[in-house]
Amino acid sequence: MMNVLLVDDEPGAIQAMKHLVNWEEFGYTIMGEANNAAQAIEMLAHFHYSLVITDIFMPGMSGLELIAALRQVTSVPVVVVSGYEEFGYARECVKLGVKDYLLKPVTQEDLIKVITSVKHEQADEHRREKQLQLGIPAIKEQLLKNWVRGYVTGNDVQEQFGFINIQLDQYCKFGCMIVEVKFPDMSDAYWTESEIRVAWFAVRNIIEEVLHHRGLLFEESSERYGIVLLGESETFSEEDILKMAQSIHTFTAKYAKVSVTIAVSHIVHTMDCMVEAYRSTENVLDRKFMIGGPSILSLDTYSGTYGNHDEHEPHWIPNVLEAVKQRDASAVQSLLLNQMHELIDMNVSKEKIQSLIIELFVHLFQFLQEKAREEDHLLEEGMRDYQSIVEYKTIEKLFEFTEQRCLSIIEYISKSPSSPPLRTVQQVKKMINEAYSHNLSLKSIAEQLYITPAYLGRIFKLYEGISFNDYLMRYRMEQAKRLLETTEKKVYEIALQVGYRQLDWFYKKFKDHTGKSPSDFRTINDATDGNTKRHTQRGFTHQRSDDKIYREVE
Repeated sequence: MMNVLLVDDEPGAIQAMKHLVNWEEFGYTIMGEANNAAQAIEMLAHFHYSLVITDIFMPGMSGLELIAALRQVTSVPVVVVSGYEEFGYARECVKLGVKDYLLKPVTQEDLIKVITSVKHEQADEHRREKQLQLGIPAIKEQLLKNWVRGYVTGNDVQEQFGFINIQLDQYCKFGCMIVEVKFPDMSDAYWTESEIRVAWFAVRNIIEEVLHHRGLLFEESSERYGIVLLGESETFSEEDILKMAQSIHTFTAKYAKVSVTIAVSHIVHTMDCMVEAYRSTENVLDRKFMIGGPSILSLDTYSGTYGNHDEHEPHWIPNVLEAVKQRDASAVQSLLLNQMHELIDMNVSKEKIQSLIIELFVHLFQFLQEKAREEDHLLEEGMRDYQSIVEYKTIEKLFEFTEQRCLSIIEYISKSPSSPPLRTVQQVKKMINEAYSHNLSLKSIAEQLYITPAYLGRIFKLYEGISFNDYLMRYRMEQAKRLLETTEKKVYEIALQVGYRQLDWFYKKFKDHTGKSPSDFRTINDATDGNTKRHTQRGFTHQRSDDKIYREVE
């Protein structure tokens, strides 16, 4: 079983998450519950967890600070759960390597999808660790990753490769390639998951055949292979590297039936220069996200460095949002197209563009909250939107997706009148009617409805015209007036019956609401009715005695 740690300052949210799915059915067990980030860090220091699911907004240390602290000491997978108003933090999650971002209320479908994905990734990681323990090929791949990432340098590189009988000191030139495999979408009925795995290993076999003794291959990610190229003589040239890349591209298309994009570096003459060469090659591959390009890319394919878009206000975001509100589809399309070209011209980094798109989606979700009805599901796609934003391979596809989402929202608000989720508000009023004598709060009701207190408070006031607390107080006071008029109960009994445990607080609220104390209110009503109502002499005397005790409070 994989151990799970749940982190949330709301106990109700933890309980809801615990019972949303049958965790054991998916190979998990809830082994820890933390009410704040500090407690979570302490628990992680003394126990191994396979997955952490945390809220973002918590008192003291936030969820983002917790994740940043964890990344200093562990790579444990983290899934963020957050309310709509906190969706803006999603862009920070891109940098922290969060596995996924779920919006409250979390659906069973979304949670199952996430924990299944994490389980598969953990299984793959465990398999790779097993290979590392059992075979030299796995050790070689790990050494290659450490080399190009700069974790080992100079003599240490030679020494560690010497342990697996690879003598690097015989080579006088070095270079690298990164091969990115473009697999078909899983929705393509002609490709099964097993066929994609077969194609992945077929690509590996083709690369190894082309390289022969001229390079070392390692798995960079589920979509990329990294290659370290080795040259023994002065005749080893960048032309040779490009020829190898062309062969890999041709043979993978012919035999593996998939397309690849290959980025190649310049030739370098020392092992320590490989770190910069590999980083530059990654940047070249990422630049294809911006402006497309050929399938084989060199450092000369794109020129210039990333621009600093931070110096410019993202003025286009409020413009797009306003166009959506005005239901102007053509304006949305024009604004997004112009902005895409501006970002390309400014040479803005892929990560920054993703951050800007997430910021736009934050504002769109906030706008949608005011429009959505309870039965609508448009807001439930927040997690899938976040996933799509970070996975699109080109800026054109990313902006095409953004345009589609904006147009979907325009279509939605065009068909549906602007109104709050009426049934949710009616459900809250029903809960007040049935349980006003209990310790009710906006937070406790929101937990029962699996929505955030802030959102519930906003839609309740939008519909009722007053806050939840004011509505609850007025309802209780009206019930207290009814009981004073129609029963013999003492004031403290009525206070308890309408939900007040502190009698002095009940007296204050009653007088604020009616302008009279409970005893004066009852006396006036008794006189109005000609003293023909419900009181026996004994009960009336007891009531007056009870009021006298609290006369000073009044």
